[in-house]
Amino acid sequence: MNRAWMRRALVMSAMSCALVACGSDDSGGAGGNGGSGGTGNGGSGATAGSGGDGGSAGSANGGAAGSGATGATGGNGGSAAGGSSGNGGNAGTGNTGNCPGATAWEVTYDMTGSIFDIRDTPLGAGNQTNEVKMPYTDNANWGPATMVIRFADAGGAPADGSAQIVSYIATQDFQVGSIATVHTMLEIDAVGSGAQCGTAEGSLSGDTLSFTTSMRNYHSKGKITCTGAGCNIGGLPPEQQVDETKEQPLNSFTFKNGVGSFEMKEVEVPNDDQATTWLTFTGTETGRTQVCACE
Repeated sequence: MNRAWMRRALVMSAMSCALVACGSDDSGGAGGNGGSGGTGNGGSGATAGSGGDGGSAGSANGGAAGSGATGATGGNGGSAAGGSSGNGGNAGTGNTGNCPGATAWEVTYDMTGSIFDIRDTPLGAGNQTNEVKMPYTDNANWGPATMVIRFADAGGAPADGSAQIVSYIATQDFQVGSIATVHTMLEIDAVGSGAQCGTAEGSLSGDTLSFTTSMRNYHSKGKITCTGAGCNIGGLPPEQQVDETKEQPLNSFTFKNGVGSFEMKEVEVPNDDQATTWLTFTGTETGRTQVCACE
């Protein structure tokens, strides 16, 4: 977002079955054919299915006595061999079926509890803690917000090693002030581009994900409006369009319950005016998918 403009606005807001055959002639009936072999079920997911069981052996009853001048003895019933085993199923078409190399896990997090904190406005009048929580329409609330993180795979679960923030998506909508009311309405998205494996890259060791890059391609789009007498005094326009991309610094993420949830301690958002803004992340897992690793 246009941080300089926003900070000025905040300063002003501080002011505000088998078949069977029977004999029909003098000869006994021939034995029936064995049952057909069972068909193997196809594999599901990334693992090939096992072969199906063979069909049960067919057994035919002996033919009835012939109807000539001299009755013939009915033929003995044939015993048919069982069918052959079915072929194994083909490998499934899951996400990892065509991976050229290693696999990975993408875990999606709900970011409820994350904070955008405004501080150090004149006399503290414009200070406000804005939290991702419902109802999102409350003045000091914002959201929803989600983040997807890719982890290395070991033994069928997320593991230590290379990790990337694949995406961060959020709606930032809150109001600050009284005499001059500043309303921030922005859509935030950050995703990797080109050869980047994610918007931010790092490494997971134990319960800590440390980053080697900031959150790149951090894109803010929307508008910031100002209403009230204080807007004119501060020279703030009634509406400012925002469409900008920059980098957002990050602190390490600390996980609990494996990678089931995480927190990031506050990190300052770059600013150039008489206020400071701070970002804190809190994430809770809502789902995970096995994918190909980014190599």
